[in-house]
Amino acid sequence: MEGVWMGEHWPSTDVRWEEPAYLPANTARWQCAVDDALAEATLSLEPTDHHDFVVLVGACPRCGHRLQQTLEFEVFRSIDEPVETGVGRFNIDCSCPNPHEGRLPGRVGCGWGGPLPVTLCRGA
Repeated sequence: MEGVWMGEHWPSTDVRWEEPAYLPANTARWQCAVDDALAEATLSLEPTDHHDFVVLVGACPRCGHRLQQTLEFEVFRSIDEPVETGVGRFNIDCSCPNPHEGRLPGRVGCGWGGPLPVTLCRGA
């Protein structure tokens, strides 16, 4: 996936650490980047031993470094009435250990993801 987002070419291992503001434009940008990465198979949803969980694994859409995050698709209306929809809203965070200029000590990733919810389909 090649894209230019607000002057940045994504993916790029040279992006500075940046925590995106929770704005509709940033949410749409992150959703589009994750969707493109799934469509191009640079990110994938891998099954686990537990049917409620999958692992999102691959390259961060922004920095291109390795990203891995476990996601739970099981949704509950109440403790007695689980609902499986196959669709979920998640905060997908870059968690790469690679250095990014401007990142504060103790942080990981390139900073993107955070407060920006992404809708994923289990069958993606």
